Amino acid sequence: MSEIDNIAQKLSEISGVPSRDIQQTWARVKQNGAILDGCGRHDFSIDLRPEKVAGKRWKCANCGGEVNSENKYWYELGLEHND
Repeated sequence: MSEIDNIAQKLSEISGVPSRDIQQTWARVKQNGAILDGCGRHDFSIDLRPEKVAGKRWKCANCGGEVNSENKYWYELGLEHND
């Protein structure tokens, strides 16, 4: 059993979420991270949850990677300081 299998099994025991679902979520997180890392400059202009005020998700128009509002804020603040 791999380390991720062991971790997923422990999380499953604690949370009641099936280990398979935890592993699928982790795979999506890693894939999203790789997409974001490969982007030259993000444009988080696509609001994936326009009906919400809190708990928003934003999609980069260039790479398709997704972030939450906090990550969008800090990324854009960094751009202001670099421009």
